[in-house]
Amino acid sequence: MQQSGIKKLRVGCILLVIFFFCAFALLTHPTQAANTVSTTITVGNEPDSVAIAPNSLHAYVGHYVNGSMSVIDLSKSSITAEVPLGSHPGDVAVTPNGQYVYATNSGSNSVSVISTTSNSLIATIPVGSYPVGVAITPDGKYVYIANEVSNSVSVINTATNSVTTTILGLSDAWGVAIAHNGAYVYVTDSGSRSVSVINTASNTVTATITVGTEPFGVAITPNGKNVYVVNNINDSVSVINTTTNTVTATIIVGRGPGNVAVTPDGKYAYVTNEFSQSLSVIDTATNEVTATVNLKGNPDAITVAPNGSHVYVTIGNSGTVVVIDTATEPATNGLISTLDLAILVIVIVVVVFLIVIALYRNSKRRTISSQAT
Repeated sequence: MQQSGIKKLRVGCILLVIFFFCAFALLTHPTQAANTVSTTITVGNEPDSVAIAPNSLHAYVGHYVNGSMSVIDLSKSSITAEVPLGSHPGDVAVTPNGQYVYATNSGSNSVSVISTTSNSLIATIPVGSYPVGVAITPDGKYVYIANEVSNSVSVINTATNSVTTTILGLSDAWGVAIAHNGAYVYVTDSGSRSVSVINTASNTVTATITVGTEPFGVAITPNGKNVYVVNNINDSVSVINTTTNTVTATIIVGRGPGNVAVTPDGKYAYVTNEFSQSLSVIDTATNEVTATVNLKGNPDAITVAPNGSHVYVTIGNSGTVVVIDTATEPATNGLISTLDLAILVIVIVVVVFLIVIALYRNSKRRTISSQAT
């Protein structure tokens, strides 16, 4: 009887040690699910555009209200500089070499050029009326600017920082995306429910593709096979096959979608839904929404870090940039959630209580056995 009790006690102690070892591992190496908000960075002044440096170390955030750009050190999630721009910045883009940022100023019909080395304005380029979207060719030689009111696209030579070509005939030009081989530019025509395809060799519109109502944001997959276009009024995304220049799928997302970004591996497209206060995550293999990320506020601009690790979203009405982890990984703060910790403590208390009861019963049995002998 006594030996049986001792054996049970030993087993209980071994199980307790194993349990505490597992609990320690959980506390020091917790994980968090994919597509969860990991950080919120306060930037203020209605941020409405964001771009990430090629090395994924800095973010550049345009402020529509006060005409400035915040430079964020992503390793510290803190602002390191404020750069003055023109009136009502609309969009920002970083050159492939990471040396310059081009920002559209919709209120002053110009583009600001910022040196990322000094974080200072080095040039201001006059363009069309109410410039909104901006995209830079993969070789960094040209910048394409969508001018909404003048229904045109300005082409800037980055060597001279001057407009070399103006492409006319668009309708309320808004978003811009450039194929990764640099051969074509896709511009959303928000006034005509279409996307204009521009051949960069001739800088002429070679195709016009009908999509949904008020197309705004546009993004292209890294392999160049598909273009994703956000239709604001229809609460949908049109998928364009670039070989045939036809819409092959229409995906319903949240309410008031505005912008879209595709991950570097091309597997997912993220869409901001202003009125739903959420992000829709689209699996590009199936063209279905596989996840919805709820946010606190109205999301506007969106971009994915070049290394694919995070998605950055501006929340205009709260003056913040939300950082979203794209994959399951160790939590950044090194702690599990309050709920998980509470459950862990309860389990530990129960296990300890059961062991104490077992010890008490074993001791009582030994006492009875001793008295009997």
